Amino acid sequence: MWSTEYSTETDLAPETVWTALRDWSTGVVPPANGDRHELHGEFAVGSTIASSPEGLGIVLETTIVTLTENEVFEAETPFNGLILLNHYSLRRLADGGTHITHKLVIGGDAADEMGPTVGPRISEDYPESMEDLLAVARKL
Repeated sequence: MWSTEYSTETDLAPETVWTALRDWSTGVVPPANGDRHELHGEFAVGSTIASSPEGLGIVLETTIVTLTENEVFEAETPFNGLILLNHYSLRRLADGGTHITHKLVIGGDAADEMGPTVGPRISEDYPESMEDLLAVARKL
């Protein structure tokens, strides 16, 4: 297994960040990085999201595995024998703002070997992606 995470805080309420995360992750609002997402079904556990990362020319099938409104969103994506788990958690701060964590966990048979190579490439834009997410939230 290999993992990394990025966290930040905002003055926006978890409900606002959650709405932006839902819309951003399902293609209602396209991410600024050019990736495309298309939700198949409801925003619920078991539904899938077709993701087309910018510049890769592939479509990845992601499955929502955990969903606790305004708190946790997890989605799993099989990729070249690996299982990529993207985990977002939102925690309300005392001032009403939100602590947001985006964690990537890479599992599967080759995770120990491939994770240190693949993981940093996937997660290198997490700070920029978080700013993109918060920009969407600020417009709500």
